[in-house]
Amino acid sequence: MKIAVITPYFDEDEATLRACHESVSRQSHPATHILVADGRPKPWVADFAAQHIVLPVSHKDYGDTPRGLGSLSAVRQGFDGIAFLDADNWYQPDHIETVVKLHRDTGAAICSTRRSIHRLDGSLLGYCEACDGDDFVDTNCLAVFGEAFALLPNWTLMPAWAHAVGDRMMWHLLRQSGLKRAHLPRHTVCYRSSFHFHYLKMGETPPAGVSAPKNVASAISRWHAKGLPPFKTVTVLRPPE
Repeated sequence: MKIAVITPYFDEDEATLRACHESVSRQSHPATHILVADGRPKPWVADFAAQHIVLPVSHKDYGDTPRGLGSLSAVRQGFDGIAFLDADNWYQPDHIETVVKLHRDTGAAICSTRRSIHRLDGSLLGYCEACDGDDFVDTNCLAVFGEAFALLPNWTLMPAWAHAVGDRMMWHLLRQSGLKRAHLPRHTVCYRSSFHFHYLKMGETPPAGVSAPKNVASAISRWHAKGLPPFKTVTVLRPPE
């Protein structure tokens, strides 16, 4: 089964983006990494064993247009499944194998796992239980197959205000599609958090470089005004001692 992993990037440093790419390269089930430069291509990406799509301008939509365009390229190349990975995150070595097996075992067009939450330095902060395969699935934990491909243009076509909560909007659209879903509650994705609330949930002072997400509060207000399903409280569990 041919799997593509789509990674939009903008201004990430070389070490961070290399760590992301290397996690795709060492997957137990092979995957093709498709990196999409959102207006700021890095010359050293040419060293990666990956496809590199360069967009001429930044779309300023949290990577959603690069995700959409990278996804459509993967569809036309004949990939069987498409997964997503943000440039500052990484996979556990069996993530792709896990979602492929989940798809094969269930026939689900929409498959997902859970994520661990990491500090900016990569150390483990906790485990996100909000990524439950029902109320919410983080984009990095998502893989789609076959029938779900028709929904991928929504990365670009969703309303402009929704990009601040684009993962929520895409999950809402996938869930509303009625396509079969399958979820495995294993933490196969490592999420490097720049969101202050993850640290506060764990009783830590958010480090420098971490802040409240921009435009999210107004996007959530628009979301609720349109009568969309309310967000559940984010739950992060402390790792075992």
